[in-house]
Amino acid sequence: MNIVVHPSKLEGEISAIPSKSVAHRQIICASLASRVSRIEISSLSKDISATIACMEALGAKFEYVDGVLTVNPIDRSNLPEKAILDCNESGSTLRFLYPLVCALGVEGTFKTAGRLSARPMSALFKILNEKGIETGNTADGFYCKGKLTSGDYVIEGNISSQYITGLLFALSVSDGSSRVILSTPLESAPYVNLTIDALKNCGIEVNELQDEVFGGYEITGGNFSPIDTNVEGDWSNSSFWLCAGVKVLGLLPHSAQGDKDIINIIKRMGGSVKFENGVFSTNVENLNSTEIDATDIPDAVPIISVLAATAKGITVINNISRLRLKESDRVATVCDMLKNLGIKTESSENSIKIYGGTIKGGVVDCANDHRIAMAGAIACCFAEGDITLLGAEAVNKSYPNFFEDYKMMGGSFDVL
Repeated sequence: MNIVVHPSKLEGEISAIPSKSVAHRQIICASLASRVSRIEISSLSKDISATIACMEALGAKFEYVDGVLTVNPIDRSNLPEKAILDCNESGSTLRFLYPLVCALGVEGTFKTAGRLSARPMSALFKILNEKGIETGNTADGFYCKGKLTSGDYVIEGNISSQYITGLLFALSVSDGSSRVILSTPLESAPYVNLTIDALKNCGIEVNELQDEVFGGYEITGGNFSPIDTNVEGDWSNSSFWLCAGVKVLGLLPHSAQGDKDIINIIKRMGGSVKFENGVFSTNVENLNSTEIDATDIPDAVPIISVLAATAKGITVINNISRLRLKESDRVATVCDMLKNLGIKTESSENSIKIYGGTIKGGVVDCANDHRIAMAGAIACCFAEGDITLLGAEAVNKSYPNFFEDYKMMGGSFDVL
């Protein structure tokens, strides 16, 4: 689907959609619980649907009615010998569940789509191989065979926090105590904190290691308590609205989600942020350049780059090398998007420089990346001319109703 977006100012108030990061973790925990769980979640994205489908392949059952997801858990005494798990394009689904399937002793075949099969798995495979797990590639994904047990697991912390989450889930169903030891500094730490919170809410004990150079976690396997909860608002997708000056309802100001740092970035750039009566509001006019560390907020870089394009001076975004391994090579796609809209950029292995100026009209190839599609649409709020988005349906990965909400907030576009 290609869309021509017309310059327009967005305004009004919108409710945050459910956090994809939180929902993945709650659905997995509920699927491992001892009894039925209940999760309030107002909408389901493609990624969340992938996690649900994979847990169904392991024996869980789901019913989604009127915004409530009822989860009948896996019978861990009657697991399938083999399972086919369709992860679609969801990196979280794949990396969270791959070690867990190994710990359950199920022979798993993981189907993937898009760029997912090309995203790194070697560091995770290495540690699993050391523990006796057979791993490998298939024509459209990966497979695993063997039974993972408790013990010490040493892994790099700067490749993907999703590996750490996957190991924590796996070891939570293993007998006894285990340790995940980091051999390098941890990046995207807020995402691991979300996992720890989800596990603790189900009665699983997790403690940080204090006697290791780069830290790590000790986890004791046990029985999961059922949950009756709601999925909090998503800071990652809400950041697009906040950067357009739209008011957002339903975000937790003290959330463990790393992308809530967008409010601090807006302030550092000279904008303003208010939180009153449960609503966040922003003013993003007359911004100034700044320097940003993207270590813990890689998903926010596309929309931050749009703010930087409107700011005075040169904004530098550091520690962006892992963005090359997302749904697209986000270093390349962010730079291409801005260049096609008249903004000068420079990139190196680990940083992007964005020269603030005037956003022109142009054509943006969304590259099957939901965050590029949304960033391109928000860029048109500051643009002098129309912006054509090629492959705008990429938003379905995390925010299927994005363009409906965009129109509701005053946005204007035509579907080609």
